Amino acid sequence: MIACFDSGPIISAFQTINAEGVSVFEILAEIPDFMIVLPQLVKEELVDKGKISYHPDAFLIEQQINDGKISVEPTPIVSVEVQQDIDVYKHLSKKQMIGMGDEGFLKTGLVHRDEDNQCFVCDDRNLIFYCLRFGIITQIFPDFIEYLFKQGKISFDLAKQVLEALHRSGRYRTDLLQHNLNHFIRN
Repeated sequence: MIACFDSGPIISAFQTINAEGVSVFEILAEIPDFMIVLPQLVKEELVDKGKISYHPDAFLIEQQINDGKISVEPTPIVSVEVQQDIDVYKHLSKKQMIGMGDEGFLKTGLVHRDEDNQCFVCDDRNLIFYCLRFGIITQIFPDFIEYLFKQGKISFDLAKQVLEALHRSGRYRTDLLQHNLNHFIRN
C-alpha cells in the first residue's frame, strides 16, 4: 500500500506522540508493505523551505527521506488543459487558493487516482474539494487510520492508540475522533 501525504497529515504524524512516547510516523513506518510518499512539491514546501526557516519538522522529514522511510515522487507532467484548470485554483482569493505543495498533491493524485493500492491523505478543506473535482478521493488523517485498521494493516488497539494520540494533540475535533472510534467498535 502506498499513501500519498499532503503537508498537514505528515506534520501531524511527526508531531503526534502516543502514550508510550512513540510518534505516529514511527508507528506508520513499521507497517509491512506500506510506504509514505510525498509529492516533490510537498517535499520542497516542507523540507527545503522549512529548513530555511529552521522548522524542526523539516529536518526530521528530510532524515526519514534519506533513511528511505519516506519516498519522494517527482511532480508529474499534466496536459495543458489540466494545468490551466489547476492554475485557476492558484489565483483565487487567499482563503481559497492552492499553494505549491497542493499543486504537487493534485498532480500526483491525477496520475495515480485509479490505482488500487494508492491512498491520498489530506486535511486541507479546499484541497479536498479540488481533488474531488478532479475525481481524486482523499481521506483525512483519522479516517486514514481507520482505513488502515479495516485493511488489516494495524490492530484495533494500535488504531485506537493513534486516534487517542491525535485527540490529545488537539489537531482534530473530539467529535470527529469519537466518530472514528465508534466505527471501530461497531465493525
